[in-house]
Amino acid sequence: MRDLAVLTRNYRNYLDKAIQAGGPVTFCSNMRWTSAHAALTAGRPVIVYIVPEGGTGQVEYEGKIETILLAPFTDPVTVENLLAKSMDAAVRAGLESGSIETIYSIVDLHKLAEPFPQTKLLKISDGKPVSENYIRGYCLVAPMK
Repeated sequence: MRDLAVLTRNYRNYLDKAIQAGGPVTFCSNMRWTSAHAALTAGRPVIVYIVPEGGTGQVEYEGKIETILLAPFTDPVTVENLLAKSMDAAVRAGLESGSIETIYSIVDLHKLAEPFPQTKLLKISDGKPVSENYIRGYCLVAPMK
């Protein structure tokens, strides 16, 4: 399996709060991040590129994925530890409603000095650039070189 990264979206206010707080920060997804989980479990680093919601398709934030948990969540202690590092109360609400498929934590989250268009990332699935209209919350991409 080649190196990979995840392109995702999140809200700027949560991202900026997470950077100010420092340390790992937890987010969630309603999609199963199976391939990213497999890579991380195999000891391979997984970078995360983040486009702010409501933005212009520019990757403005980057970090490293530290932990990925996939539903069903069977370790309540680990889940609670991750929830304690979340900036968004919707994570707990999503868990309680059963809509969350992935919980993940990011370390080394930072705002990029030079944002770049998401079209500069290549999708792992077909090797083509991510569309400028791509708005989904999860896409496996080749990391920037």
